[in-house]
Amino acid sequence: MATKKKTFVDEVKVLLEENKRVALHDLAIRKVDEVLSATSLEALPVNIATTFECIEKRLQEYESILGDLEALIALTAYWTNGEYQLALQKVLVRLAENEQAERSNSFWLRLRWYPFARIIYIGGLAAVIGGQYKNLACLMKSRIEVDDLYGDVLAVSRLKKSFTSLYDPIQSLPQFIRHYTPVSDHFFLSLHPALDKLIVVGKQYEAFFDQFEVLIALLHSDLVKRQEAFYGRFVWKYRRLVSDSPTNSLVVLRKEAEQDGDKWPLFQAGLFGGSFDRFDKAYEVICQQIENSNWFS
Repeated sequence: MATKKKTFVDEVKVLLEENKRVALHDLAIRKVDEVLSATSLEALPVNIATTFECIEKRLQEYESILGDLEALIALTAYWTNGEYQLALQKVLVRLAENEQAERSNSFWLRLRWYPFARIIYIGGLAAVIGGQYKNLACLMKSRIEVDDLYGDVLAVSRLKKSFTSLYDPIQSLPQFIRHYTPVSDHFFLSLHPALDKLIVVGKQYEAFFDQFEVLIALLHSDLVKRQEAFYGRFVWKYRRLVSDSPTNSLVVLRKEAEQDGDKWPLFQAGLFGGSFDRFDKAYEVICQQIENSNWFS
């Protein structure tokens, strides 16, 4: 009988099972460098037509290029809890080294934020699904760079900027043209099959996705402390839900934080500085933002 050839996913799982942190770190760096090479301006030029067919094709190209790195990040975030933070941080820092995309008004250059946003989303989702909140803290709180005006630029802040950059390109697609949160909706649809190939999620996927996006919004409010808000699909969903709905992750999280206190896993992972007061302040800000949203007026 022929021996089954090991896949890349098998290779990553072996490294995680055997706790080979150096080997996995080196593999992560090699894969992120491959992604940067394959998504360079030479490999994916930006002097092309701005049609929805071209946008769809470019997103498909990004997703194909990101395949191995996505698997490595998702599996690491799901199966470990803080032991591989250095590898996770370095991947985000390398993906964020894209000054042209950050400072440009060019449609195609703005779309170059897609790899960073997708990787942080699949890693954060996997961490939430696995209850590995130290990894979530790492993905949200990693220092990406130092800004002369604002000081440390954290990954959650850069994620918000990437959503702003991606908004117009993704909303221009026919399936998202009337959507309030096109980037969030796109990731909701596209990441489910990708995660199901790596970890079994099934029908709980939507609840986990909402919980993850609520946590992004709460952490953005807590850590960035500026008026910019992070809007995910939960905003329009929760405007239509009664406050005690069991599907309202924002309310459910607050009840858990209040009941568990210092023992709440998110506080023990260092999120919100382990403080209910900090969490509650961020919670009130998000509730106000949802209430004041004029999308449905």
